[in-house]
Amino acid sequence: MIIVKHNGGYSTYYGHLSRINTKIRKGSRIDQGQVIGYVGQTGLATGPHLHYEMRINNRAVNPLSVKIPHGKAVPKELMAEFIRSRDSMNVKLASISTTTIVSEKVQQKPADKKDG
Repeated sequence: MIIVKHNGGYSTYYGHLSRINTKIRKGSRIDQGQVIGYVGQTGLATGPHLHYEMRINNRAVNPLSVKIPHGKAVPKELMAEFIRSRDSMNVKLASISTTTIVSEKVQQKPADKKDG
């Protein structure tokens, strides 16, 4: 099981993993979006799944009903600059191809036969 400690007494638990990312160690700092583990099937589980749990001050809570604190709002005097930056970034992101080649047939030449 991986336990991620967040600010403000929040922690999230991830269990039934088939394996944990080899770069993750106890006490490691992780970043949002970083792969920490891979879904698995442990114990008497009937299929692969993720055990996700959220706790506040070590008390289990329903993650769907928790009011997560938000970050600070952009100050009004910086809002116009923020919007320009956001719009510029959105244009760049929209131009990125989202097509991913999963498999490509590669034609290989037969190995040269050596005369013996």
